[in-house]
Amino acid sequence: MAICLLMSISMLTMAMASDGTSGGLETEQPVLVLTGQGLPGGVRGSADSVSNEKAYTMDELRALEGVAVERLYSSINSFQTKMFFRGQGIDLEDFLALSGYTGKGRITTVASDGYSSTYNLDDDRYFYPNFADGDESGSEPVKPMLAWRSVDNREEPPVQPDPFPTPNEDADEQSLRLLAGQVNAEDVNSNLYARNVNKVVVGDDIDDADITILGEEYARADILLMPRAQRDYEYTGQGGLRTDTVRGVPLAELLKDIGDDIVIRFGTVDNWARISEFTMTKRDLVEKNAILAYEIKGEDGWGPYYRESDDGIGYFRLMTDGTSGGHLINEVSLFFDTDSAPRFNQDEVFAALNEGLIPDAVALAGWQSETSRLAAAETIVVLIEKAADKTMEQLAQEYEWDLTAGGFSDTDNQAVTFLKHAGVVDGVGNNMYDSEAFYTRAAAVTMIGRAAEVFFGIEVQGENPYTDVPAWAAPFVGYAAANNITQGVSAELFNPSGSLQNQHLAIFMIRTLNAWR
Repeated sequence: MAICLLMSISMLTMAMASDGTSGGLETEQPVLVLTGQGLPGGVRGSADSVSNEKAYTMDELRALEGVAVERLYSSINSFQTKMFFRGQGIDLEDFLALSGYTGKGRITTVASDGYSSTYNLDDDRYFYPNFADGDESGSEPVKPMLAWRSVDNREEPPVQPDPFPTPNEDADEQSLRLLAGQVNAEDVNSNLYARNVNKVVVGDDIDDADITILGEEYARADILLMPRAQRDYEYTGQGGLRTDTVRGVPLAELLKDIGDDIVIRFGTVDNWARISEFTMTKRDLVEKNAILAYEIKGEDGWGPYYRESDDGIGYFRLMTDGTSGGHLINEVSLFFDTDSAPRFNQDEVFAALNEGLIPDAVALAGWQSETSRLAAAETIVVLIEKAADKTMEQLAQEYEWDLTAGGFSDTDNQAVTFLKHAGVVDGVGNNMYDSEAFYTRAAAVTMIGRAAEVFFGIEVQGENPYTDVPAWAAPFVGYAAANNITQGVSAELFNPSGSLQNQHLAIFMIRTLNAWR
C-alpha cells in the first residue's frame, strides 16, 4: 500500500488537446484509436496483434481514401423527441475494412469521458425520411459513421438539415460522434449517438497491461491516444551509423507534472542489465529528446514496434539522441531526487526502492526531509505486506480486524487503523494520531519491533548498546541493533528523539526486510 501523489496519466488518454510541443519535440494529438480482439490478429501474442491497432489524428482521418461520407439519419431520443441528423465524417464499416476487418460483429465506441455504446454491424438499420408520423415509407439502408461534423434539427415536425456548405477538409472539429440508423421508425436509437468518441473496439477490448508508467498500468491503445511525436534518431549500431525514424510519446509529455531533478528508471520485459544506463533525471531525458516509441517507419511505411524475448513480448522502445535505445520497455518509474540522496547510503536507498518498499510521496519529498507519521505508517504497512506476502486487507481478515472501525478520531486512513488494531502504533493521546507530525528514530524502531512480534512471532530481544535510549525503547533498539537494522549515530549514541528522515526510513525498511526474510 503506497501513498500515490503522482499525476494521473490516464487523464492524458482522455485529453483532446491540440497539436503543440513537448520538451522541444513537435507533437500532434490523435483523436481516435482502433483496437479490439476482433481485429485480425487482435489477441495479444504476435506481431499481428498490434499491426492493425492504430491511432489517427483528425487530419489522418480526413485523408483516408474512399471512406469520407455525408449522410442523413433519423433519430428518436428517450423523451420521444424526433429529429434528423446530418453528419460528415467516415463510414465506420469502410474504416474498419482498412484494418482488415470485414466482419459483421460487435463494435463498441468509447467516448473520452468513458461513455460507451455497443453497435452490432449485422443489424439492418435505416434512414426514415417520413418517420415523424411513424411512416416507414421511403426508408433507405444506412450504415454507421463517425462524424467530425454533425447538426440536428428538432423542429416539429423535424426538418432535414441542409448539406454542409464546406468540404470535409475545411472542418475544424477535433472530436468524433457516432451516428447510426434506426431498426424501425419507432426505434429509440439516441443512446448510440455518443459524442467525443476516441476509441473503437472490435469485439472484446484488449485490456492487458502492456506497460506500467509511474504506477499506472496501460494497454498499448491507451498510449496511442497520448500526444505523439515522430523523429529521426541517429546512432552507431551493428554495421555502422544507422538512423531510425520512430513515432511515440515524448518522455517530456509522460513526465510533465514531476520535477526536473527527479530521476527516472526503466524496466524491460527481459530484465536487460544495460537498461540502467538510461536511469537519469527528467531534465536529462528531455534534453536528449527521449521518446517512448511504438511505431517505426520502414520501406513500406509505418509499422508497429514489436519484439519477442524468452521472457515475453515488448511493444515499446526507448529512444534518445545518440543511442540505439532500450528495447522491450514495460516500466517507467521514479527513482530518487539527485539533490537529496546522500551518497553514504545510496545503495540501501536504491535497494529499498527496487523492492517497492518506499511510497511515491516519500521518494518525491526528498531523502533528507522529515518523515510524517502518516508516511511512516504507510511505509511500515508496505514492509509488512512484502514480508508476509499478503495484502493488508488479507491480514486484517485473518486477524478479524475491521479497517472501517476502531481507528483514531482524526484520521480514517486504513493503514493507520490497521496498525492501531495490531498495537503497532499508539497515537499521541485522546485517540488522536496526528498524521502530519514527524516521527522520531526511536518511534520508528519501536514500530518495527512491535510488527515483528505481532505478524511474525519474533521474540524481540537484544542488548541495547547505546547510552541515550530510554527504558521503554531499549528492547526495540536492542533488537534493531542485534539484527543490523540500526547502527546508531555513533558507537555509543542512537539519538532516539532525533527526527526520522526519509533516508533513515528507507534504510530501516530494507534492513528490516532482510532481517525478517
